[in-house]
This record gives sequence, structure tokens and C-alpha cells, in this order.
Amino acid sequence: MNTNKFSYPIFKVEDNVETWEGVLAEAIPEINPLYFEKNPRFRGLGKIKSKVMLDYMSIYEEGDWWVLTVIKAMSVGGQSKYLFLPLKAEVTTNLEVPIKETLPPGLEDIAFGLETNSHFYGIRHWKILDASTDVGFHVKILNLFRPWNDQSQNHVNAYTEIHESGIGKFIFHSNRAFEGLWDPTLETSLELTNTGDTIVKYGKSYRLIFNKALSETGDIATRYSSQGILGSIIYSAVQENRELLVAILKE
Repeated sequence: MNTNKFSYPIFKVEDNVETWEGVLAEAIPEINPLYFEKNPRFRGLGKIKSKVMLDYMSIYEEGDWWVLTVIKAMSVGGQSKYLFLPLKAEVTTNLEVPIKETLPPGLEDIAFGLETNSHFYGIRHWKILDASTDVGFHVKILNLFRPWNDQSQNHVNAYTEIHESGIGKFIFHSNRAFEGLWDPTLETSLELTNTGDTIVKYGKSYRLIFNKALSETGDIATRYSSQGILGSIIYSAVQENRELLVAILKE
């Protein structure tokens, strides 16, 4: 591991996503604590003393790589919080193109970097960012409410590879069959609330809401009809014998 002048760690790995996944458990504890303080998705969380990755689920599709992580963070005051940090990888260039969209400061800060070397591409440097800013990720995570195993070639998840650690599991639960209910090309937008919730909007019909810190699930099913909840993303932590609510999908 190296640390560059921008104070984020850089890891040398082989040029394939499976080795990238293998470095996550080492990389996440090494993320600069200021990253969480500056990221507006964790507004008001306070100073982070230490952090450990509980689990991940990697998503690979035709050159795009995203990974869902659940992090247990310990504050300076001794309190522990569970955080959801989705990540994406982008190749860095000598001349970075300015971001056209107006995003809150800190949202596109680099969590950590990767350096890869291959016979075909040579040496490349990657920046690992919060995937909340990525439209491709917005579309893919919504489509994961639909089946992703052994799908026909014209299915939206036909070329999606899911890699899981086996430690726990991300569960995409819904109370209706979503096949054919939405257009996968729906325009998406990102909204950050004052309370720290992250809302991904899909057209005028759907909202996927992520809380700043993850809570115990409770009885989510009893709230579906009364609150217009269509589904949820739950992380089942087998070793810790608990279920954490990652997001809810609402109309």
C-alpha cells in the first residue's frame, strides 16, 4: 500500500475484479477518516476513530464494477454505527474532466486508489468513489430487485455477475413482481436531505431511500401497505445475528 499526496491509500493489485474484491477488507480500514466527515451522505456522523468492513457484494457488468459494502464505524466517543458505502471504480487521467453536474462538496472525494498492470493495458490507476453519484449504479441497483441468475440474453440482468463473500447476504425484497413494471431507461436523479438520507429518484414513480446510518430492520413487512413501501434492501449479518435495513423502495 502507498499513500499519495492527496492522503488516500493506493493498493497495487492484479487487473481483475476478484483481486479488487480481495483488497477491500484491507482498504476500507485505511480510508482517511476525513473522507467520512466530508462526504455529505454521512453529514453529522461525527469523527470516526476506526472502521472495519463487515461484508460486501460485488457487481460486475460488461466493464463496470460496483461493490456494496457494510462498514462498522467506531466514533471517537466510542459509539458504533453501521454504514452503507457503495463503491465504483474509474480510471484516473492526467487531465480530469470537470464535473458538469453540481454535486455537494465531498461527494466525489476518492476513498482509495488501485494500481493495476496488465499486458494489454499496461499500468493504470483507478480511483474508487462513492457510487451514489453514478447513474449506471442507480439503474443497476433498481434492476437487482428483479432476478439475476440464469436469465435470457434480452433480460436487463443477463450479463450481470454477482460475487458474494458468503459471510452474509444482501437481500432485495419486494412485495410485488417488478418484471415489466418499469422502464430501465427511466431518468434518475440524486437528492441528499438535511437529515443525511440519500434518495435516488427514478422518473416520477419510484424513490430508493438510503439512511445515513443503518438500523435494525424490525418488522418491515407490516409497514409496506401503510407507508407505500414497495420493497427493501436488507443486509443479513449471519455472524452478528442481526439484519440491517440498507434501503427502502417507495412509490
